[in-house]
Amino acid sequence: MTTKSEFIPFVTRLRVLLMGLTVCTTGLLHAGGDDGQNEKTTDAAPAHVEFFQAIEEGKIQVRVVPASYAQLTMQIQNTTNDSLQIALPDTFAAVPTQRIIAQRQLEARGAPASLSNIGKGLGQGGGNSQGLGGSLSGPWWGNSLVENDPPGTAVTANSTCQRSLSIAPRRSVRAQIPCFCLEFGNPDPHSRIPYTVCPLKELNNRPAVAELLSQFVSTRMNQFAAQLAVWHLANDAPWQMLSRVQFPRTRAGRAHRVSAQELYAARQIAESLIQNARQESLGRSQ
Repeated sequence: MTTKSEFIPFVTRLRVLLMGLTVCTTGLLHAGGDDGQNEKTTDAAPAHVEFFQAIEEGKIQVRVVPASYAQLTMQIQNTTNDSLQIALPDTFAAVPTQRIIAQRQLEARGAPASLSNIGKGLGQGGGNSQGLGGSLSGPWWGNSLVENDPPGTAVTANSTCQRSLSIAPRRSVRAQIPCFCLEFGNPDPHSRIPYTVCPLKELNNRPAVAELLSQFVSTRMNQFAAQLAVWHLANDAPWQMLSRVQFPRTRAGRAHRVSAQELYAARQIAESLIQNARQESLGRSQ
């Protein structure tokens, strides 16, 4: 029979033993929890993808909504569970989705399909509205609107010329981007008409047009003058005809007829680009 004096040391030893077991167990559980937590919080390097290739592979979804002939809103969503580093193209085009559908149907039947020619046969349903062009590598993303996240957590970009975007998993980013109409004489774009983004060469493959869109990013070019130059370079629109153009009102500017200064600046832009194209062509042929 255990006496009271013998029982107290026994209880003390039991408490010490139990405390030791608790500490060991807690330590093991805590060590295992750290490993799991480290694995979850370790930031993996973002996957590098090219813009149009990522669209084809379903890694990103891109939505474009034209606000006018001079500006559109673009939203890029990362549909994967990984961070993506998206290489941006210098230029892009946006055309009515109705044309893209018609093009795919023609190609499926083995018929040649040109986005510009398709637009002429789609009537007034929106498919013949002007195709748009622009550059994605401008400073537009520095002030972009991030969806469902505090600013700066889902997208990173420089404040000047961006060559890539880093978008977190399942997040999207939206920005307003200057654009230009590439099909003189067609109806103006409208936000109610669905548009789809595609490579510029699928709508217009003239080098001077691509060069102008790229230069607009790096130079302080008047957008009205640049638009006139685009129509001349892309569609061979005569200067006399362009002098009678009236620009509709936009959020960025009032409605107005082409001024002599804008027409002169447009001719200077176009002639400079044409000369550059000729020199490059001569250099390649020598």
